[in-house]
Amino acid sequence: MIDETIEIKPCPLCGKAHKYILSIQRSTYLFGAASKGDIRKIKRLFTCPKSNETFESVLEIKEDERGIIAKLDIMGVVEEKKNGGQK
Repeated sequence: MIDETIEIKPCPLCGKAHKYILSIQRSTYLFGAASKGDIRKIKRLFTCPKSNETFESVLEIKEDERGIIAKLDIMGVVEEKKNGGQK
């Protein structure tokens, strides 16, 4: 599994930008099912850290030489420092 981050801006609930940690599992066994460079659209629910409400978003992730996306989980929000920057 590979952890990656994605930024959603603006958040549809509070209007601010949030970074989320994604855990992506890729399968080389299924790689023949998609071509390298194909764009995969995956619908997921996110939670706004400001309002604590959920919203749906469609992620567009490119298949690559690591294999096709077999599983994608939202692990959480990248925490912000007190001054507004990232930890």
